[in-house]
Formats: sequence, C-alpha cells, structure tokens
Amino acid sequence: MEQKNYPFESHSLPIDKIDPDALYVMEKLRAAGYVAYLVGGSVRDLLLNHIPKDFDISTSAEPEQIKKVFRNCILIGRRFRLAHIRFGKKIIEVATFRSGDPDTDALIIRDNKWGSPEEDALRRDFTINGLFYDPATQTIIDYVDGYPDIQKRIIRTIGQPFIRFRQDPVRMLRLLKFQARFNLEVDPPSRIALLENRAAASRS
Repeated sequence: MEQKNYPFESHSLPIDKIDPDALYVMEKLRAAGYVAYLVGGSVRDLLLNHIPKDFDISTSAEPEQIKKVFRNCILIGRRFRLAHIRFGKKIIEVATFRSGDPDTDALIIRDNKWGSPEEDALRRDFTINGLFYDPATQTIIDYVDGYPDIQKRIIRTIGQPFIRFRQDPVRMLRLLKFQARFNLEVDPPSRIALLENRAAASRS
C-alpha cells in the first residue's frame, strides 16, 4: 500500500499525552541511528480520545542492538523476541520491525523475521492498530488506511479477513473487544469472516 503521512494539523494527537519515558526511548534510539516510532494501541487510543494503557515502540534496531543502547533493558521471548526497558516498576516495550506473509493462512508459530516499517504494519491485525507516530515530526505514518478508518470509526482487518483469522484465531476475539470498547462498526467482509470462522471453530 501507499505510505500516507498526516501532519499534526490533520490529526492533532497531543504529544504531551505520551509517556515521557517512551519519548526518551524513541529519542535515544534515533540518536543511535535507528528509526523508532510509537505504534499500535497507544496511537489508536490517543486518536480516539482514550487514555493508553501502554506505550509500545517499534524500531529498526534489532533486540541485541536495543540492549546495547539501554543499560536498563532485558530481552524476553523466543516466539516473539522483545526488549523491555525498565523505568522503576514501569516497562516500555520495544519491538523490532517485523515482516510476515499476510497472504498465507498458516497458523503463526514464530514471528522473529525482521522487516521494514511497511512490512511491520501489513502484518498487524486491524487497520486501526497499524499506525505509527513519529514524535520527531509529530506525524502519523499510515500504510494501511487506518487513519481514515479511525475517523469513520470502522474496524477492518489488514488484508483478507478469512486468512488473517485463520493465521491467528485470537484476532476474532480482539475484533469483538475493540468493537465494544470503542463503539466501532465492523466492515462487512470482516463481519462475514468472523461469523463463518466462528462457526467452523465451533464445529471442530
């Protein structure tokens, strides 16, 4: 998909609502020569005027490189390798940009193949969760048409919904959770796939 950038004048996401430790982590990664964006749920929540629970970051730095930048960092996970940067009892989670095949319905077993920001966005579940925020320019970066969906309060899968639900059936539960939490409308293809995959799961 085409990359679309939305400046502050378009989205008005308040940078002062972002955790200052998350801003510090992104600034330090950029100073070390890496790309680093706020990603996913926190961007979604701020655009929908909700208070984020977490402030997750995606970066071009690989886990071992992140650890070299931050002494207060531990690496966790095998199936999904992550960096946790500790600030007292608080953890800022940092993930390396990943790639994946959004067109195969094989169940996702491992997810440690590094990629570009675009590849990382395309492997995410729903368009409203596929946005990046660059605090250096206060820009929303959108590869999946997630920003228009947030404006219209629509939830839709990234890619073919039947395939995406078969890759990870938990996405069906997440769709219902987000629909209820934010009072969103489910787009018709995602709704049909949800109903048909749920029926197939109940028969198995």
